[in-house]
Amino acid sequence: MQSSQQSAPHDKPLLLILSLERAMAVGDIDRAARLAQQAIETGQAHPLPFEARGRWKQQRGLLKDALADLQSAHALAPKSTRILCALGETLNALGRPRMAILACGDALAIDPALACAWFQKGLGHRQLNQPERARDCFLLAVQHDPQMVPAYAHLANLAALQGRGDKARLFAGHALAIAPGDLLAVMALARADLADSRFESAQIHLETLLARTSDPGIRSFALAGLGDVCDFEGRHADAFDFYEAAAAAAAGERHITPFAEEPAREQIRRVTAILESLPPRACNAAAW
Repeated sequence: MQSSQQSAPHDKPLLLILSLERAMAVGDIDRAARLAQQAIETGQAHPLPFEARGRWKQQRGLLKDALADLQSAHALAPKSTRILCALGETLNALGRPRMAILACGDALAIDPALACAWFQKGLGHRQLNQPERARDCFLLAVQHDPQMVPAYAHLANLAALQGRGDKARLFAGHALAIAPGDLLAVMALARADLADSRFESAQIHLETLLARTSDPGIRSFALAGLGDVCDFEGRHADAFDFYEAAAAAAAGERHITPFAEEPAREQIRRVTAILESLPPRACNAAAW
């Protein structure tokens, strides 16, 4: 009896880590963050509390703080591919694609079949305007995880941006078969239809995007696309209104100031180019 009472204080740190592991396993990130904070405050030199707190901060857009925690976790477990992937994701969200690619490369050196690392590496190359390298990474991601919807959706958008409508529809179809209504996949279909002058179909996809999201980046894309549809139909006043609304949505998203006297259509083209050169937000790389 005395032995068990003496061992109890020594068991508490272990029990805390086990509870933290269970919380993370079931996706209870808030509970995991609370347990992680307790563990860190008691001075536990274990990577999991820093990883859990870093992921919690990442989800709330506290990217620099998340990076610091994930770096602490990495220092304690340099061979953890899960932590390396989380580092890659956060670095991509912070607009540091070269460092993200390095982190993912370290993860892939340990486990070449790690789909999340291929995906984040692809996002890094996408930020660096290296579409062929990005495509190769996304293809490897879906090869190792055939259920990875974001990778299919990004492949679809890349293909649409390159004018390969059939490929875009193929990859978007894979994404939508797994996750019906996925916004990135619908966006790719709209891109492909606009490029192929399938304006009636494009309009359906664009209106679907507007009805289903409040994300300013996606709404800006959809509004600009509807402007193109109206322009094709000869409804130039309506087209102008859509381009103007798209420019306003994009400017609100990234605080871009329109040039004085700049026509709305030219304005949205310029703003779209700026948006596509900027990094995606944490856990949301939709604004391609």
